Amino acid sequence: MRLALLTILTAGALPSALCAQTAASSDADFVQQVVREIAEVKGGTTPAEWLRAHSDERLQMFNRSQEANDTHQWCSRTVVAHPAATGHAWTRSVYFYDPQPPPDDALPVPEASARQLLETTCQLGLLWINIPDGNPAIGIKLSEDIQAALTAQYGPGSIAPQFGPGGFGSVYWTAVRQWHVDDAVLTVAYDRFEAKPHRTLVRLALANSDAIHDLNREIDQSHKDLRTKVNELVRKVKEAGMPEPETTGMTALVEKPDYFSGQNRPSDSEVVARFRNWITAAELLPAGQHSIALVAADRVLDFLSHNGKPLGEAARAAMKSLGADYVHDELAGAEVYAHGLLKKAKALAPPGPSADEVLLYQMERGFDEDGMCSAGPEEFQQVIQEGESLLAGARALPSSTLSSLHFMVGDAYATIVWLAKSADGYHHPKEYQQMAKSARVKALEHYRAALNLEHGTDRAHKTWKEAWRLAAGLPPAYGRYFCVYD
Repeated sequence: MRLALLTILTAGALPSALCAQTAASSDADFVQQVVREIAEVKGGTTPAEWLRAHSDERLQMFNRSQEANDTHQWCSRTVVAHPAATGHAWTRSVYFYDPQPPPDDALPVPEASARQLLETTCQLGLLWINIPDGNPAIGIKLSEDIQAALTAQYGPGSIAPQFGPGGFGSVYWTAVRQWHVDDAVLTVAYDRFEAKPHRTLVRLALANSDAIHDLNREIDQSHKDLRTKVNELVRKVKEAGMPEPETTGMTALVEKPDYFSGQNRPSDSEVVARFRNWITAAELLPAGQHSIALVAADRVLDFLSHNGKPLGEAARAAMKSLGADYVHDELAGAEVYAHGLLKKAKALAPPGPSADEVLLYQMERGFDEDGMCSAGPEEFQQVIQEGESLLAGARALPSSTLSSLHFMVGDAYATIVWLAKSADGYHHPKEYQQMAKSARVKALEHYRAALNLEHGTDRAHKTWKEAWRLAAGLPPAYGRYFCVYD
């Protein structure tokens, strides 16, 4: 009887043992499937090339309602959902991104097919595998199994990346390991983000994607952008044609301090003295040059107020006597510069180059005089009206003025396309959808005109990316001329 009982007990244990072996085998097969998915990703792959190798997949064009997986600037993607037939439900998404501008910043010809353009020039930049599992023990174990398989292929990687793994909610990622694979960053983790179902994630982010944040690179870019802005501001001050002492004093306000690190910024008394000398000297000049000098001063004061140099009450009172004005900003809880020098410049400027300089600066700002949407939310309307009116005039304009006008009017029309596709809670996309088709055409006309006049600059490269998206049938990444004060 004891032998029979032992036989029965052993036989009863077999099904659970077989289940455990089957589950282990299933997990091992799944892990290898994940490794194969990673191996298929090659930088530079276009959607057309990917679809030839994956004929059962469908290409989705970018749509703002589909933002997910920490990426917001893609052009197309494929998404494949796998049911839990092998023990794990999982989704694999592959994202493609805009190409880089060519050396001459030339846009595709107007006759180019938007769909063909998207399929043949976008480039693969991100693989994201999402494996939902609310049981942390199972999810972490799966993460570790995938990591072990990848370690065998790519080496040990890093369990403590220098600046973290990057991505929205990544503070909740546990059991994290990361590898550098050529120019890509491969991350495996278990995500316990409270606002979403828990999951194991596998992410391969190439350099052309926006899904991973390199803090060093972002800091370097911010520093570069600020330096570019300072250099452009210094150029504008020097072009005002003021006497050398006043020019040196004004450029020193922006050129000598380290605004990036917030060091060596000028004192209130120094700012007031420099502006008093500049404005007093400008009053002795003809109206046109006087106006241009005031525009340059307005640019400098605006820069100071937005880069850690707000003036105290006494200094503001002194600046008001020079023509600067201030208003209270409820959101900021402070007094902000309201561009009184620009208003004075507009009143002084005679028709011609000085009036053009005033108008170009107003257009840059979307005609907002106080940073609180004083021109209303739809700034694009006035930018289009004023810009096209000047472009249609009989008077010849310098090429630099022409290119600036075309860039800004193009941005204004592109804003309409953005509004038709964007749902930010501050406008109704349907109100702009009838205008979007013609606005896309007009934006591309102005962008082509601008890039024919100016290429190789930071502004040209940045604009090319937005213009390419329009040519490929996509919305731009942002709307420049829609103002929200909230």
